[in-house]
Amino acid sequence: MPPSPSPSARAESPAIRPVEGLAKSATGAVLLLAMALPMLILYATGSLGAYVSADLGVAAESLGYLVLASFGLAALLSLFAGSIVDRLGLRISFALHFCAVALSFLLISRANSLPLLAASVAICGLSQATANPVTNQLIALRIPPAKRAGMVGLKQSGVQLAALFAGLVLPVIAAGWGWRTAFLSLVPAALLGALAAAALAPPRVARRARLSLAPPNRPLVLLMLAQGCIGAVLSAYVTAVPAFGISLGLGPREAAQLVTLFGVTGMLSRIALTPIAARFDNQALCLLVLVAVAIAAVCVTASAAADHLWFLYTGVAGIGLSIVASNAIAMGMLVKGPEFGPVTQASGMVSAAFFSGLACGSLLFGQLAASTGGYRSGWIGLLAVLMLSGMLCGLLADYLRRNLSEEAPQQ
Repeated sequence: MPPSPSPSARAESPAIRPVEGLAKSATGAVLLLAMALPMLILYATGSLGAYVSADLGVAAESLGYLVLASFGLAALLSLFAGSIVDRLGLRISFALHFCAVALSFLLISRANSLPLLAASVAICGLSQATANPVTNQLIALRIPPAKRAGMVGLKQSGVQLAALFAGLVLPVIAAGWGWRTAFLSLVPAALLGALAAAALAPPRVARRARLSLAPPNRPLVLLMLAQGCIGAVLSAYVTAVPAFGISLGLGPREAAQLVTLFGVTGMLSRIALTPIAARFDNQALCLLVLVAVAIAAVCVTASAAADHLWFLYTGVAGIGLSIVASNAIAMGMLVKGPEFGPVTQASGMVSAAFFSGLACGSLLFGQLAASTGGYRSGWIGLLAVLMLSGMLCGLLADYLRRNLSEEAPQQ
């Protein structure tokens, strides 16, 4: 969906000339980088986990603390990220966004213990929280209205692009030059993004925005809880499945390719399913179907064995083709109708819930698997969380159905 310009954006838009040609392509590249770089932490934790664990001498399940550090901070900041961007202005916000990523990756490459690594990763949480506000604002100010939807779709694909890069490129660098070099190689891209964004972002006067929140209404609470559960499942799955593949006999690079498969199928699902879901009045039913498919995918994954690796690949594809698209569909629900409250605030709350799930899922899965000596309990835990998410989606679908039926006689 096209981003809704903030009041400040609408006020200044007439004086700002939309970009075309090469400048438009550069804007698209900046948007892709802005979305992809912060999310690399999640996927790199899965694809490079074996290298990091061996070098630092820590258990693979302890890497969940890295995801917790980053997305935990992102969850807190997401509630106020839009207001922060408004207060600082777009140029300063973009500089802060990319420089935080560069600093994080630089410190990661120098960390020699798990606590230092977690502290370095946490810096990326700032960029994860500001990713959507800064990119949506740039689109609103620099892209003509008729082309905004396409640019939004392009920038959202940056999240899946991060998964592809983490699965295909980073393991190759890590195998040849070490995992530290793999992270260090990303610093120039972040700095280049900061310079490009400074050139493309229009000069604006930072305005004072109130950092306040109203309590969410019932449908928003249901959607937040459902998205929190889905975020937890995605985080746990994408970081655990490479290690699970290694336990079945895959090499580190082969296991990292599972993240690539996740990225490819996730990109396809977002592109194909988001516009399909938008045609339905009650999109919560679409979320319920995706959760059901994900439950089947986790069951297939858990059934994988050394002589039945195709179960593993099928399960990864099933997760990528299902709940990866759920967050985009949820955001579409917020802008489609007034049921969830003000769009900007509702979006921040849903993002905060989703990031909270991402922060906790990987760590909880790892601890559960470690305490029982195997992955079986972890998969069962994911199934329980997915069933809870499905129940919440069902309650939301029923609420929206009754709301729609009450509005129908008035039309």
